[in-house]
Amino acid sequence: MSESISTTCVQGGYRPGDGEPRQIPIYQSTTWKYDTSEHMGRLFDLEEAGYFYTRLANPTNDFVAAKIAELEGGTAAMLTSSGQAANFFAVFNIAGAGDHVVASSAIYGGTYNLLAHTMGRMGLECTFVDPHCTDEELKAAFRPNTKCVFGETIANPALAVLDIERFAAAAHGHGVPLIVDNTFPTPVLCRPIEWGADIVTHSTTKYMDGHGASVGGVIVDSGRFNWNAHADKFPGLTTPDESYHGVVYTERFGLEGAYITKATAQLMRDLGSIQSPQNAFLINLGLESLHLRMARHAANGRAVAEHLASHPKVAWVRHPSLEGDSEAALAAMAEAGEFDTFKVAARRNHTDFATGSMDMNQIIGSALCAAHPEKSVKMKKPDVTVGVEVVQNAAYVYARSLPGVGGLPVGSSGLVVSLLSSGIDSPVATWKLARRGAVCIGVHFSGRPQTSDASEYLVDDIAQVLERTGCIARVYTVPFGDYQREIALTVPPELRVIMYRRLMFKVAEEIARRERAGALVTGESLGQVASQTLDNIRCTDAAVDLPVFRPLIGTDKLEIIAEAERLGSFEISSQDAPDCCTLFMPRSPETHAKLPVVREAESALPVERWVAELVEAAEVRDYACPAYKPKPRRDAGGAGQGGAEDTARA
Repeated sequence: MSESISTTCVQGGYRPGDGEPRQIPIYQSTTWKYDTSEHMGRLFDLEEAGYFYTRLANPTNDFVAAKIAELEGGTAAMLTSSGQAANFFAVFNIAGAGDHVVASSAIYGGTYNLLAHTMGRMGLECTFVDPHCTDEELKAAFRPNTKCVFGETIANPALAVLDIERFAAAAHGHGVPLIVDNTFPTPVLCRPIEWGADIVTHSTTKYMDGHGASVGGVIVDSGRFNWNAHADKFPGLTTPDESYHGVVYTERFGLEGAYITKATAQLMRDLGSIQSPQNAFLINLGLESLHLRMARHAANGRAVAEHLASHPKVAWVRHPSLEGDSEAALAAMAEAGEFDTFKVAARRNHTDFATGSMDMNQIIGSALCAAHPEKSVKMKKPDVTVGVEVVQNAAYVYARSLPGVGGLPVGSSGLVVSLLSSGIDSPVATWKLARRGAVCIGVHFSGRPQTSDASEYLVDDIAQVLERTGCIARVYTVPFGDYQREIALTVPPELRVIMYRRLMFKVAEEIARRERAGALVTGESLGQVASQTLDNIRCTDAAVDLPVFRPLIGTDKLEIIAEAERLGSFEISSQDAPDCCTLFMPRSPETHAKLPVVREAESALPVERWVAELVEAAEVRDYACPAYKPKPRRDAGGAGQGGAEDTARA
């Protein structure tokens, strides 16, 4: 995908020309008019692209299908009336009476019934296998007449994670494609084609629509499976179709278009499970916010799972990201991306846990080797390290590779307070301190109520990226907008930026005092903006007693962007959200401030009262950080005494 997935969610599939409608038009028509019967004949014979009957093709549907194909990384797609219709067409397009299918047993109950019973009455047999079966068990399920393998990325409702690479390898080894239902994660969270799947289906009714407004489904073809190499298994694609004037789909439409064209020309023609243009339009509206909603769904789901897992009346909880779950190590390895070698590094921070670190290394390593026999263990400089940290109430499993400046154990260097904005720089600065062993408490100065709270959502997304490293414990959100306005009305314009920063530092220092943190961290560097000069930095640092760390002080902007991309925060930080950094800014800020002048101007402001009010008004959101030992709530922002609001992550 050449553009970001968030851009594709909004712009993909439809590119209006000059003077054309900005939104996808609804072509609510059954038929199209043509001047000659010859033209109609060429369309009917598939000799020319175009529209003549909505059951076979409709521009609105095609625009939306093209967007979903872009999102999944496929070459062609077709909308259907429901997710069930999509799964039925996906299988029936290449398998029928006398054929056989291998399917994961952990799939949606309706799809299980479709394969086991409804299609069984049509003469198709299906063998179901446990998604965590051994390679030998998986291999034994295949027969000479097997035509495809079917599974779900994350099973509905069992939440079992399919090892797509392993199932794809088994399918391809037997000359058949892997079909994956990707409804639960959507392409925002997982793109099965990148892991080896050949065909992807969705019930668009769920997250893609997102508003309970329209039922629908979609089939996406990767265009990668070589039907011609296995022509004896798939004669419907590689030999003449007598029901359609003898067309050979792979010859006429190539590997990129044969599968979807056959599904349209045969199955949609005969069975008619079409998507209405109106429903397709509604699904597209849902797609435009999919990248925002899925991140929130994932965070909320995990928060609920973590809450239930720690509840004394709950016996067990299954969630793909829940550490300690049997899925956690596989999910962590999948998140790590492409790699060949790995090792397990377990650390038992809670000594009452019966299993020692070395035993955990062996147990988890053996399980990963069984699931990924193509990977090898390498104790020195592996591609990926699967980290396991056992604390009192949980075990944290992670494997995302984050190149950085060091790698000291989180918590070994103490606690710092980081001024965390939604911009590019401060998340990188926070991460660099964390990579040197610091646990970070974030403080975000929101422009609220003078601006919207959009930056707060972005900072939460950034904090979740940092949370994957186990380095960020909580974030204080301080509503700073009204105080900026008072400063802007009181002090000379050229001193505003320094006054904002000094007040921020004082608030952050007070939070650090209550959290017992030893330093402040900012994302400033020299010369990125006009006000970032040595004289100005000296004036702002003089506002506090704690040391102020600036990990990016001599770093070029392009280097910072590269670090943000490696961290995974750049796409979030690139989104436009007004915050305090854009509020009441002067045209010409002071670049060589003098401390006596700054202090004299500041004396007109009730700084001590403002600091107390801002800390009291701060909202607190906690994140998973095994090394963080939270202080009593009376010690943080005055909560428990009418102070900071402890915001649940759900």
